[in-house]
Amino acid sequence: MCIAQGDDADRAAFLDAHGPYPFPIYSDPDRDAYVAYGLARGTLAQIIFNPAVIAAGMAAYQEGHKIESIVGDPFQLPGTFLVGPDGIVIYAHAGRTANDFPPNDDILAAIG
Repeated sequence: MCIAQGDDADRAAFLDAHGPYPFPIYSDPDRDAYVAYGLARGTLAQIIFNPAVIAAGMAAYQEGHKIESIVGDPFQLPGTFLVGPDGIVIYAHAGRTANDFPPNDDILAAIG
């Protein structure tokens, strides 16, 4: 499952443009899940004026990706959490910058 900022209309527009996905995506317009998992709001240095963020943005742009609109709180830092069927968090990664996501291999190892 994925929880994303924005409302149901934002989610539907995203899925129309990029879907389908093999897992459900839920809307969290009030960022309740972000707060519940302790994910911080970033500073300008974490969101915009960071060399790694700038490099990642330029690479994405060169691949044809662009920001069409900002949905939700642009200062919200990302996070990745895996929760087992018993409700216990088995993997947690709280982003320190806008582009701080864990490697897929780390996530797959936690599942395995």
